[in-house]
Amino acid sequence: MVRDKFSTSGGEEFNNIFNPKLPTRVVEAGESTDPKPYFWLPKSKTSTEYITPYVISQLQDQFSGMARQIMVLTENIQRLRYELHNRVQATSLQINNLDDSLDVLLPISLIVEENEEEVLVRWPEVRASGLGGSLPEALQNIKYDIRDIYLDLNSREPNTLGSIAIQTLNTLKTYIKIRHG
Repeated sequence: MVRDKFSTSGGEEFNNIFNPKLPTRVVEAGESTDPKPYFWLPKSKTSTEYITPYVISQLQDQFSGMARQIMVLTENIQRLRYELHNRVQATSLQINNLDDSLDVLLPISLIVEENEEEVLVRWPEVRASGLGGSLPEALQNIKYDIRDIYLDLNSREPNTLGSIAIQTLNTLKTYIKIRHG
């Protein structure tokens, strides 16, 4: 008897969900329940489905594809962890003094970028920076740079300066003045 349902020897019936056009048969008591080339696949505790080798092949391909995706995701996670670990850490701080020859009128906000090897301190508004193996060394270097830029621009005639130099000098004069006395 050929039909779209399959019965076990216990009389349970279930649908052939993978290919309803495949011939199925009712298994009589005492007959073999292994219809080759099909394989049994439990549908629930009380019924059983069978699948073809083609379906098994398709499932294996899907699992292989998922395994490849998992490997790619794992590699991406490892790369991101490495990049995060080696990422430059940026913070900010303010300084209130430069050296004995200059007074700081307003606190100067600096950007500090650190990695495992070096520290870079920047004051972008005046294009000053200091690099060092430690924060104190980088701070000392930027203070020298700020002082040198200020003294250089302040010593020139204003009509000899370009627009960027004038803007930089005006910013510096907002924050710094020469100490008298």
